[in-house]
Amino acid sequence: MALYVVAYPRFAAADARWIEDLRRRHDPQAGRLGAHVTLVFAARGVAVAAAADHLRAVAAATPPFAVDFTEVALRRGHDGESCYAYLLPARGGDALRALHAALNQDPFARSEHLAFEPHVTLGSSAEPGALSGLVARCSAPPPDVRAEIAALHLLGVDGADLTDLASAPLGQASITGRP
Repeated sequence: MALYVVAYPRFAAADARWIEDLRRRHDPQAGRLGAHVTLVFAARGVAVAAAADHLRAVAAATPPFAVDFTEVALRRGHDGESCYAYLLPARGGDALRALHAALNQDPFARSEHLAFEPHVTLGSSAEPGALSGLVARCSAPPPDVRAEIAALHLLGVDGADLTDLASAPLGQASITGRP
C-alpha cells in the first residue's frame, strides 16, 4: 500500500462548485477524492502508525493558513507524457512548500520525492491540446480563489482502493482515524 498525505483546501461554496465541476469534466481522479494538494506522494514501506504519528506532530506545529489561488497553468507530468491543468497559488504557496518539507522527513524521508509545485489539479490528459482550452478559459480573467488549509489527511492507496487512514487538524494536538 502506498501512503499519501493531502490537504483539502476549504473553499467558499461557489469556488468549490466551480472547481469540482471542472474536475468532474477533466480529472479522472475527481470521483476518488475531492480537490486537494498532495504533500507526500506514494510512500511505500512506511508503517501506518509511524506515518500517523508524524502527521500529528507536523499538524500540531503548523497553524491553519490561507491560500490565494490566482493562476491556472498547463504542466507536464513527471513521466514527461501526461499533462495537467493546475490551479496555482500566489499567496500561501510558501506555507505549502514548508508543510511539504516538514512532512517529507522521517518516516517519509526514504520515499521517492518528486519536484514539488503546490497546486490543485483541475484536469489531466495524455494529450496536451485537450487541456489548453480549459487553461485559456480559466485564465481570462484569472481566478481569484481563496481557501484555508486547516487539516492533513493520511491516505492509503492499494490499487483502486483509497482509504482515509488518519487526519489531524492544523495547530492542534489531536488526531482522528485508525493509526
